[in-house]
Amino acid sequence: MRAMHKDMTDQVAAVTGLTREQVTALMFEMGAQYIEHIAGGESISKAFLREPLYWAWWRQQWHLMDEVFINMTGHLTHEDRRKVYRRFHEDIDVYPDAVVWDKIHSAYQRMSQEVIAKNRTEIPTGHEYE
Repeated sequence: MRAMHKDMTDQVAAVTGLTREQVTALMFEMGAQYIEHIAGGESISKAFLREPLYWAWWRQQWHLMDEVFINMTGHLTHEDRRKVYRRFHEDIDVYPDAVVWDKIHSAYQRMSQEVIAKNRTEIPTGHEYE
């Protein structure tokens, strides 16, 4: 699995002109922003940000979006791909392709239930994710 992610990151770097480090930094920056936005509370977002399950899920979904990005942007110039890349990943929850959205949503439900169960003492009860 790790080799597949490395390969996808290399492909994104090749088509956008970003470095591997820039792609990876963007992935983690946006992963933190995503969970802070949807978590609905500091204790919940902190629990997710410390959780390897969350980051494994995020990387998997990110690389799924990378694959779609690479296949959809072949007609764009190198410079335009770099400009579009961040915007393409910004709102993973409203991706227009129903198949991709369903994969992301289903995987999120499973991952979030596991994280909440593991961190039950830190996450307030009665939260919408339970």
